[in-house]
Amino acid sequence: MARDYAEEHGYDLTSMWEENIAWGHLDSFRHLNNVHYVRFFETSRMHMMYLIGLETNGPEGGKAMLEGLGVSIILKSIDVKFKRPVTYPDNLVIMQRPHNTSPSRFNLSAVAYSLAQRAPVATSDAVCVWYDYDMWKKCDVDENIGIGLAIAKRVHKKD
Repeated sequence: MARDYAEEHGYDLTSMWEENIAWGHLDSFRHLNNVHYVRFFETSRMHMMYLIGLETNGPEGGKAMLEGLGVSIILKSIDVKFKRPVTYPDNLVIMQRPHNTSPSRFNLSAVAYSLAQRAPVATSDAVCVWYDYDMWKKCDVDENIGIGLAIAKRVHKKD
């Protein structure tokens, strides 16, 4: 279900991250509290970046992506749109799709797909900036090698 949706809509299959909705995630209205969506999108985004680090530089590269060593990303902005309420029990599959890549930044569209509802329940659009954590400043990456290429390979072919 979620995998079919991801393939049909051009999401990166390696970015898929499943979140189990716990009773404690609910608010007084008995649906998933909105703050959790941003956390879930963040976890999926960093999972994708960890895998890119592994792909390009092995275990140390994956670790560096998560720990802010060398070049990684920093979130410039995020916009979340809520489509349907999520209740307990449920599992959400979060998936990412990079687009609008440039040497200094890229956009990430994400979706939270409910396994119980078999439908998207929220979407996110984020701007990610390449950042050199050793120098504490924005930087450019070459889209033809390394992490730049790894992002470029994940861009949906229709973009």
